[in-house]
Amino acid sequence: MKSDKWSKVVQLHQYTKSLILLAEEHELEEWKTFLHPVLEQRDALNHICIAIGGEIDIPPNPKAGYIDDSLDKALAHLYRAFFDTADWIGIILREKIIEVVKPYDNECITAVAPEYYERIRPDLEQLNSNLAKLRNSKDECTDSSVMISQAENYTQKIEKLLKDYKLLIPKVPALEQFKSKQRKKTAKKIFWEIVIGIICAVVGIIGTYLLTRSGKL
Repeated sequence: MKSDKWSKVVQLHQYTKSLILLAEEHELEEWKTFLHPVLEQRDALNHICIAIGGEIDIPPNPKAGYIDDSLDKALAHLYRAFFDTADWIGIILREKIIEVVKPYDNECITAVAPEYYERIRPDLEQLNSNLAKLRNSKDECTDSSVMISQAENYTQKIEKLLKDYKLLIPKVPALEQFKSKQRKKTAKKIFWEIVIGIICAVVGIIGTYLLTRSGKL
């Protein structure tokens, strides 16, 4: 039993560490100012040390359940650390992705980066919605197997979205090029609308003048 809990302690720590490394790799600097996961990990470390102390008889003759209780508390803190990290990265990702596509209209995005509306945005909205629900209920989860399963699931989702975010960045030049073509097209349309308007006005004036001269007006 204790061995299984130790395994889950390590797994939860590794999942959190993996997200932090991904955030660094994808240059999501904002997460560094978010201290909640660090505080949760610090509290987890305290309970881990207590559990280790129990295994080496410090203090001597620990009470029954002393080690298991300490590991349960460590797992709870590590679980919160993971979801604090995942939640924060999800928020940053939303902001980063919006920053990339914000200067462009729907036509431009659909033409150059159709995956944004087809996959990236729905996945991001779903991730943030699910993480928000878990944020409100994470203290209710006491099953360590569920903790591991959820951590694995959300790690995979965030890894995928981070890759998608990286895929969007190189498309900015193409988005700018399409936007430039849109401007030229719009300017050309406005130009011809003005020219046609002027021609119609001139034709109207000339027509009125000729009709006046002929006495029909």
